[in-house]
Amino acid sequence: MELNLLGPCVNSRVEKTMPLTWKLKQWLTRNCGLTLTTNRLKNAQVIADIIHRRTGYKIKTRTVHNLLEKQPRTFDSRILQPICDAFRCNLDNFFTVTPSSAPPANLLNDLDLEPRIKPYAIADNECLRSFIARVQLAAIEEAVSICDNYPLVARRLGYTRTALHDLHARAQKTTGINQPAPDKRTQNTFGVPIPLPPAIFRIKANENLNAFIRRVQLAVILQTTSLEGNKRLAALRLGYSRTSLVTLISNLRSSEINLRRPNARPRPVPAEHSPVGGRASGPSRF
Repeated sequence: MELNLLGPCVNSRVEKTMPLTWKLKQWLTRNCGLTLTTNRLKNAQVIADIIHRRTGYKIKTRTVHNLLEKQPRTFDSRILQPICDAFRCNLDNFFTVTPSSAPPANLLNDLDLEPRIKPYAIADNECLRSFIARVQLAAIEEAVSICDNYPLVARRLGYTRTALHDLHARAQKTTGINQPAPDKRTQNTFGVPIPLPPAIFRIKANENLNAFIRRVQLAVILQTTSLEGNKRLAALRLGYSRTSLVTLISNLRSSEINLRRPNARPRPVPAEHSPVGGRASGPSRF
């Protein structure tokens, strides 16, 4: 049975950084009393003869030579089993695979939050701040589910480890009921959720958490304004004053324009308008 060591789905970046260690030649020399000469083909023939004599299996000299001189790209149990039987060893005596320091490929791809956001709407008793905290929490937990290395998760989302940990804790505390006062709501919209398209709940591969949240905030505000009919009612529905909501829209749109410009830094949203707080470390770079 032949098993690919790296697999067809592993990209070249991971392949280059995957820490594999193959030390068959060194292990045989150190543990089996073999004296290998400078004649590599002769060494391979000697070992192939030992394997044949002890197990009855014949392995080509060239195959043994390749295993001695370089790390194979595939496992073939028809070859490795006789080697382990002949020299009474385990595969991990001369071959080890350790966790890579590189982030998992899925962490670098788009992060799909749809399963963690359902229903795709601001609940009837939920304000914008509480909803965004729920989205932030879903984003962090989705990334952590892919990679349990918190520093790598933080880098993917554009935060330092400490800042992301603090944001995570705040988001968990803010996702409870945090609705506007009922006496400030219009009767025809009270208790009506604000539906949102599922497609917006996807963090793009080149997008950090703050950029994603700004995009979601703007989509939510525009959708709410459309449903409520004007910014004043939308502000009440989302838990803002009209002035604060207008300022937030302006900041979000400015950030969106800046992100389209090459080498432009996102315009920060003032603390009083930020969803849950916390400072990002800037665009994520692996």
